[in-house]
Amino acid sequence: MASLPPSPTLEAHWFDGRSARANRVLLQVEGDTLCLRSTQDGRTLNHYPVRSVRWPERTRHGARIAQLPDGGSLQAMAPSQWDAWLQATGHQGQWVEKAQLSWRATLAAVLALVLLLGALWQWGLPWAAREVVAFTPRSVDQAIGARALAELDSTLMRPSRLPQAYQQQMAQRFQQALDRHRLHPVGTPAAARWDQGTQVRVVFRQSRIGPNALALPDGTLVLTDELVALVERREDVLLGVLAHEWGHVQARHSMRQLFQAGALGLMASAALGDFSALVSALPVLLGQMAYSRDLEREADDSAVAVLRSNGISPAVMVTLFERLEQHSQTPADGAGNSWLGIAFSSHPATKERIDRFNQAVPSQ
Repeated sequence: MASLPPSPTLEAHWFDGRSARANRVLLQVEGDTLCLRSTQDGRTLNHYPVRSVRWPERTRHGARIAQLPDGGSLQAMAPSQWDAWLQATGHQGQWVEKAQLSWRATLAAVLALVLLLGALWQWGLPWAAREVVAFTPRSVDQAIGARALAELDSTLMRPSRLPQAYQQQMAQRFQQALDRHRLHPVGTPAAARWDQGTQVRVVFRQSRIGPNALALPDGTLVLTDELVALVERREDVLLGVLAHEWGHVQARHSMRQLFQAGALGLMASAALGDFSALVSALPVLLGQMAYSRDLEREADDSAVAVLRSNGISPAVMVTLFERLEQHSQTPADGAGNSWLGIAFSSHPATKERIDRFNQAVPSQ
């Protein structure tokens, strides 16, 4: 019977783990054993089970260093020769190594990552935000809302020029509208569900954000003088705007959006009582809050429910959308459109919302 050809050898540096001196050895695999032989006379200096050796991953560049079970190591003198020797001995690299060296596998991994990130952004992050906010105490909303209003007043807002009597009357009228809705809810259960633990507070401000309305997490609703002027102080329209913003508050939409915008780290710091990092970004975040279309529809449902509970046709909101549309098409003059723009511009398409409110009008 013909004898098998000898296994290929490779010259390498051997560090025995006891000294820093490198020993030149010949590597040879015999069956399941890695033998280290002398380059002088070929005698075996040491041997290890092949499975006990931590073989280095194959890469396009870089050294090849194998870790031995006794603390020593082997270093290839020529990486290309090392790879060829391993292949000749029948050593099969892990699938990860092959994937790393394949442009097709790399491209597939990048595409999979993009799809995964998209899925996380579309479904995972909103779900996580909803769950985290559900376990976040309301005291966090209160603290964030109070600090946010202070920051807004020091940066983007100025005291309102509307008569104090009008401000008090409008705030009282909206509170009455909420009370009537709680006593005689109209609409879907979701739209009729109101949080009794959060008190509403309506405040008026001049602003650098033009005709706008903001809902802060603590239940503070900010109406700008510019929005009041845009709708010519129509009480029914302003009640609808406030009801929409209150819908965001009672569903804690702003907290969920702040979580998504600031990620889990900022949310955790807020829950622990350190709001410094979060508050620094609140004015811009709240001023440019772009709720998802689903959240906006929920808030619109709240507006419809409150208006109908008070005997007001939801179609009055069409006036708001039409005037906001006209305003957005007016060239900025320093007092109209602002550097932040109109927050309503981030809402669902105007036509969609007009149709939604028109369809909510009860049939005669």
